[in-house]
Amino acid sequence: MSMSKSYLRYSPDGSFGLVSSPGCNTISWKGGEQAITGALESVLVWDVRKGLVLQSLTSSDITKAVTCLVGSPDKKHIAAG
Repeated sequence: MSMSKSYLRYSPDGSFGLVSSPGCNTISWKGGEQAITGALESVLVWDVRKGLVLQSLTSSDITKAVTCLVGSPDKKHIAAG
C-alpha cells in the first residue's frame, strides 16, 4: 500500500512587505513626518520615524496599480491614479 502525501494549497490573500510600487512616486506629508506611497492597488500612509503603516487606502473598484500621487497645494487632499 503506498501512502500519498496531500499538501494544503495556499494562495496569498494580498501583498505583504511592500513599501512602494517601483513605478509610483512618493509624497512627503506633514512636514516630512509622513510619507504617502502607492503600493499596487493601494495608497499607504507611513510614519517615517517609526517605519509603520498608519493607514492603507484602497477601493474594491480599483483593478490597476497606482502609478502617480499628487498632493493639493493646501495639503488637505491627495489624488491617486
